[in-house]
Amino acid sequence: MKKAFLILVALIAASVLSAASITVVSPNGGENWQQGSVQRIRWSATGFNGKVHVILYQGSTRIGSVVRDINVSLGYYDWKVGQFVSQNNPFSPGSGFKVQVVATAENNFNPSDMSDGEFTISALNIDWARLRDMIKKFMYKPDPFPGCPQCFMFDLKPWLEELIKFRKFNKIDDDIAWRIELRTGGAKLIELGTIGGRGAKIPADGKLKLSLNDNQRSKLQSGNLMLVILDARGKTLTQILVQAEQLK
Repeated sequence: MKKAFLILVALIAASVLSAASITVVSPNGGENWQQGSVQRIRWSATGFNGKVHVILYQGSTRIGSVVRDINVSLGYYDWKVGQFVSQNNPFSPGSGFKVQVVATAENNFNPSDMSDGEFTISALNIDWARLRDMIKKFMYKPDPFPGCPQCFMFDLKPWLEELIKFRKFNKIDDDIAWRIELRTGGAKLIELGTIGGRGAKIPADGKLKLSLNDNQRSKLQSGNLMLVILDARGKTLTQILVQAEQLK
């Protein structure tokens, strides 16, 4: 009798677990969300009252966690598109995205669902011409650094201030990294650092100490330089022709 009772309990438990389900409602295929906008991810669930994670995939590649440990009963999460609590791979706008909503491990069972179809995340509508106009008026002058003949201090404060204003104007999240390079003849001359994200930052005061070899020094003196802004994956976002004062 006791054995029959235990079997019955096990069957009931298995039935409850198998009935637990999650269904992604949105995005479910065909949407076009702009990076930086706030979009509502929605789901429905039956059979449990635990917590879920929301994860973004591009194809079979896990990009990162949109949100973790959110109550499934809420049924939605308002996502600032492109912002993650943790990342597994670099993110950039494109197509082929899906969202997965999955129950957390402490539920002892993990119902989940993924978008039925793929959706698109479009790039920010950025007025790069405005940025070029803002920055090209500034000249830069590498100044010799005391005690280091091959070192120069670059005062990038005017550039940095304009870039920060521009990012705020376009509502670009601090988690979105821009890598800044100086190039000449299409080749990278110097990497100045990043704004946003987790990379090596350009100092807040805009002062950057760089060690230049003779070849780099000669190219700097040529004045034919491009300030290049790239995204996290190394894609060029824009190039700005800049002018240099002559090195002393």
